[in-house]
Amino acid sequence: MRPIYETCRLRPEVLKGELKDAVFAARLTPVVLGKADPVYGDPPTFFSRTYATSGLRTLLQEALGRLSGADPMANPIIRLETGFGGGKTHNLIALYHAANGRTASDVLARFVSEDRHPTEPVRVAAVVGEDLDPVNGVRHDDGIITYTLWGEIAYQLAGPAGYRLMEASDRAGTAPGTQKWEELFGEEPALVLLDEIAPYLRRLKTSKEHTERAGQVAAFLKSLLEAVAALPRTVVVLTLAEASDAFGQETEQLAHVLTELLSELKSVSARKELPLTPAAGEEEIGAILVHRLFEHVDPEAGRATAQEYKDYYDRLLAQGADIPPAAVHADYATLLERGYPFHPELLIVLNRKTSTIPNFQRTRGALRLLATALRQLWETRPRDAWLAQLHHLDLAVPKIVEDLTSRLDRPRYRQVVQADIVSGVPEAPAHAEAIDRQWEDEGRPPFAGKVATTVLLHSLTRAGGSGARPEEINLAVLAPGDDPTLAARSLEALERACWHLEFESGRYIFKPEPALNKMVADEAQYIGTAKAKEELDRRIRGIWQEGIFQVRHFPEEPARIPDDAGQPKLAIIHYDASAARDDDELPPEFVRRLFKEAGTVGGVRTYQNNVLFLVADGAQVASMVRATRYHLAVDRLASDPERQETLTRDQRKRLGELRGTSDLELRVAIHRAYRFLYCPSADAPERAARLAREALPAQEQGDVRQDQTRVVLESLRRLEKIYTADDPPIAPEFLRQKAWPAGRTSVTSGDLRRAFAMRRGLRMLLDHEPLRRGIKEGIARSRWIYYDPAEEMGYGAASPPPSIRLDDEV
Repeated sequence: MRPIYETCRLRPEVLKGELKDAVFAARLTPVVLGKADPVYGDPPTFFSRTYATSGLRTLLQEALGRLSGADPMANPIIRLETGFGGGKTHNLIALYHAANGRTASDVLARFVSEDRHPTEPVRVAAVVGEDLDPVNGVRHDDGIITYTLWGEIAYQLAGPAGYRLMEASDRAGTAPGTQKWEELFGEEPALVLLDEIAPYLRRLKTSKEHTERAGQVAAFLKSLLEAVAALPRTVVVLTLAEASDAFGQETEQLAHVLTELLSELKSVSARKELPLTPAAGEEEIGAILVHRLFEHVDPEAGRATAQEYKDYYDRLLAQGADIPPAAVHADYATLLERGYPFHPELLIVLNRKTSTIPNFQRTRGALRLLATALRQLWETRPRDAWLAQLHHLDLAVPKIVEDLTSRLDRPRYRQVVQADIVSGVPEAPAHAEAIDRQWEDEGRPPFAGKVATTVLLHSLTRAGGSGARPEEINLAVLAPGDDPTLAARSLEALERACWHLEFESGRYIFKPEPALNKMVADEAQYIGTAKAKEELDRRIRGIWQEGIFQVRHFPEEPARIPDDAGQPKLAIIHYDASAARDDDELPPEFVRRLFKEAGTVGGVRTYQNNVLFLVADGAQVASMVRATRYHLAVDRLASDPERQETLTRDQRKRLGELRGTSDLELRVAIHRAYRFLYCPSADAPERAARLAREALPAQEQGDVRQDQTRVVLESLRRLEKIYTADDPPIAPEFLRQKAWPAGRTSVTSGDLRRAFAMRRGLRMLLDHEPLRRGIKEGIARSRWIYYDPAEEMGYGAASPPPSIRLDDEV
């Protein structure tokens, strides 16, 4: 596969960032007046940038078929239905250019059959509800002022003479009858384009002087449509937005009127009205976007990339990965290929979710958003941009954030972006940025930003289905070659860290309201460092307990660590007293002093081979304190009945889970901090006080044990620094050579035991059994005689085995 910036060529104006907002917003009136940008006003330019959707082709076939007489049975009334920005006005402009006789046949060939091309100009009236002024009227160049829909249509179709037919009705604000329309239209072909008359109706209803005229709109539509239905070469095309749009009440009212009128018309003739959707599914919307934004797209690269993604999804599903089964169906493979270079999930979210936000304006909004995103993609050139995916809407680009927040009447989502996804301040990264930095430091590919961006795009709509299921996230984010577990792990990390991310009803969703994590973070600010360290000290004392070793927590001076040959001592050094770093060459000075000295007056420690030191990693201390503060904050919230009442049921459940996980994460933070073990070694240099350092293995959540002294035990066993009950007897020859006092012919068993506690080159006696068995073996092999004064008896090779005591009497 090759990245899309190598296989596709953006239009120059997209690449240069020179697309103006006016280019995205198609307006019919400037086209009619000859004042539109060439992208809309010049027919060859307009049609070269227009994708021939099935809806547009049907519109042109029907309207031009009736106007030209090629298809007398074509529908006289066509209604275009979709939300703002869904392509309605664009289609009206296409029909206007095609009908007015100023567009060459070769330009229209891609859109409509040749037999329907107009052979003579068609009279066209193009009326936009937003541009009408029922109070002041619309003044024309010859001084005529029109006040109503019918007055404006009459003027545009036949000039001053046409207006005179309707002048009385226009000035009175009373809808004309059917006969007036028939007189106006006559025998010649005529086309009436009515674009969004709901704003006009709103103005009438809110004007004190003209409120009663609002009721005339229904009468106007009735007489107009009845006349058009009866005439052979006349067509009306009108647009209605969805009821959820800005003029929803008026739109609903008009839709009701139209439904009743058209029902009456259909009772006379079954073929009167054709409802059309300009752009239907993701496939056509993808084609429109590609056509408008790209100068060239390599179809062979599209086929190859679609196949790679299809094969990858097949493998994921076979491995049991969490992706929608539909991803391996043939229909999805078709979407992959035909939508290239856009990933289907990008188109689906923009078409089905983001488009439900009134201010987004569907295709128009997608064009604006994607033009900026693609330019950024071409500038940054990420190596894995095999398709343009949801996460390529780079939230580090202010204009993209603006388009997705303030422009969509979602300003509060800006704080979501800054806190959880992209902060815009390198010194204070957002939570997803912090996670990605950590992953990159650990050699893992960054995925948190991709996942968080994807979830945000799924979250902007307030309609049902807001948020994203895990399988939807996987499908939107993963690309061939990706480890399928990356997205899931990123979600886990984001859920722990983000302030606005929630998991509700099986979906991850960003909300502008602070999520549980933010509440915990706020609570943590009221927990002082002293309080956190008090709890941390308590937890550390509970993690390393007496048993295997004689544990000494936080010794402040040598006297706190007994200097004897008894049970080996494990000193847990307080993180504030001393800490170590990875690049330290020597043990901390405080540790060296505790090791070399004994008592309170600076005496020399005799039994140096009987003491160990566990020291915190200085780089992990802050994380350990932070984890403690976080756990205390969670515990406070979970223990406060009044605060519980302010939470949703899902939040209360999540808080209960968080109480357990924060406790576990605190333990993990402590284990990861206390990872430097210093133990006596004859091989360690004198300047290190004969102390060697061993880094304990990192403890993951699943490996955390209640008593962490066992981790120390296992490390010492691996280093062959201890004897335990399971070890074989200590060889008599080894005892004579390494533990026997030099120059002496006899020694007490207590001397041998103390030698192991004194000599740094020996192992520690964690259990005395190996020594006892070694002494017995020496007796059996005639290496020595064991004499017990209490029994007044000596034991040799021929004697029965004695019970070995380790003290200064034998």
